[in-house]
Amino acid sequence: MANLLISVLSAIVFTNLLLGLIILSRGIRKLTDILFALIAISCSIWGVAIIGFYSQFQLNIDWIIITHASAIAIPFFFFIFSLHFPRPILKHVKLIGISVIPLVVIYILLFTTDFVVGITQNGSYELGQGYLGYCTILIGYFIMGFIFLYKQYTSASTLVEKRQVAYVLLGSLIASSLAIIPDLILPYLNIFSLTWIGPIFTLIMVGSLFIAMLKYHLFNIKVILAEVISVIIVVILTIELFFVQTQWELILKAMILIIVAIFSYILIKSVYREISQREKIELLATDLRSANDNQVNLIHIMNHQIKGKLGDARAAFAELLTDDYGDVPEAAKNIIRLGLRETETGVEYVQGILRGLSAENGTLPYDMKEMDLREVVKTIAEKLRVKATEKKLTYEMNIAEGDYGVIGDRVQLGEAIGNLINNSISYTPAGSIHVWLTKKGNKALFAVQDTGIGITEEDKPKLWKSGGRGKDSIRVNVNSTGYGLSFVKGVVDAHHGRVWAESDGQGKGSSFYMELP
Repeated sequence: MANLLISVLSAIVFTNLLLGLIILSRGIRKLTDILFALIAISCSIWGVAIIGFYSQFQLNIDWIIITHASAIAIPFFFFIFSLHFPRPILKHVKLIGISVIPLVVIYILLFTTDFVVGITQNGSYELGQGYLGYCTILIGYFIMGFIFLYKQYTSASTLVEKRQVAYVLLGSLIASSLAIIPDLILPYLNIFSLTWIGPIFTLIMVGSLFIAMLKYHLFNIKVILAEVISVIIVVILTIELFFVQTQWELILKAMILIIVAIFSYILIKSVYREISQREKIELLATDLRSANDNQVNLIHIMNHQIKGKLGDARAAFAELLTDDYGDVPEAAKNIIRLGLRETETGVEYVQGILRGLSAENGTLPYDMKEMDLREVVKTIAEKLRVKATEKKLTYEMNIAEGDYGVIGDRVQLGEAIGNLINNSISYTPAGSIHVWLTKKGNKALFAVQDTGIGITEEDKPKLWKSGGRGKDSIRVNVNSTGYGLSFVKGVVDAHHGRVWAESDGQGKGSSFYMELP
């Protein structure tokens, strides 16, 4: 065989082997990783055996037997691969067990008899009586693999999976068809001079599998490049160990090899870590986009459908309480008043959620003007004194002297302050509410302190988020939406202030603070 052909086959053997080792070096994540590596390694062994056979390497190795043994391993592993890529077909587990039997029989016959490959009296090779059966089994593995890949293609749930299978199916079909002619059919016709062509086509098969995985992110290009470069360097340094002339040179090159191997490992690990973090970020970004889309749809439905329907119901109840529809029995009026009150509560409930969402995502409109925060706190606090008194709570309000002029939206800040006071009243079954306002340097500090149910450590992280109700809050306040405090935080953030809560734990009361410049 010409040196050029040996070089070409050697390059293909090395490439196939390298691709197989790359997959194994990444750590086994799926059975398809192992099967891909086995296909690539089998192709490499087949190529080495072909080189050995034509080159007449005197290594006491029966190259033609190794050729046939490695050749039949390729379609066998390919067939198993087709049952697991891109997803396992578990109902065919028994089929895998049955398919192993002819492979075992072939290997026994190859290594113990001349049934598949024989030797003539003058020492030359000849095809045995079982060669046709060998070819049938080998081609049969490929055909079964194509059938199951087609089933994988038709049952694929996503376009990505369909394209993955299409790459594998097309590449393996082309490669196997081209290789079978010079390596199975022509030898049966006593034409052995072209069998070296077969291993060349293996690169198409292995490459198609690898490209399918690479193109759709089963393997990442940065990892592959890092691994390829590292493996090549390590292989070169390892080969050099066999050509050293002194012991000290051996020690020096061995140390260099170890250091390079360690740094290569660290490099690949760092690339893995970077890719893993990026994938997590991309996944979070996708989830966030999905959540935002769902939130927009929810806001639209609540604003245009639920709120509208509740508004119509409120108007209908209000109309029934007028004299326009004749005398309405007092008992009926009580029911109508109850319906009106509950409908108004429902409207406030929806509006609270919408306000919370709008404040949180920054779409709430603000009318920023100079305003007196003390007047807003005083007005809102006095209005809510009635609710505290109805619950028989002690209610105190203290406003320190000073200038409380701020730039802000009077309405939205009033809503936020009202939410904090109302929140304390709602979650204080008995005891006291203390509202106060003071100055802290050039900032105004508003606070509400209560002796209510308190805040657990578990509830603190979700307190200011949309829907962030405590796990026991609904039992105390059945009308809780979980959006009140998220609204407060959104408003305070828009005013370049800060808001926070303090509590010693469950049943020990809470303090809510709002600081504004």
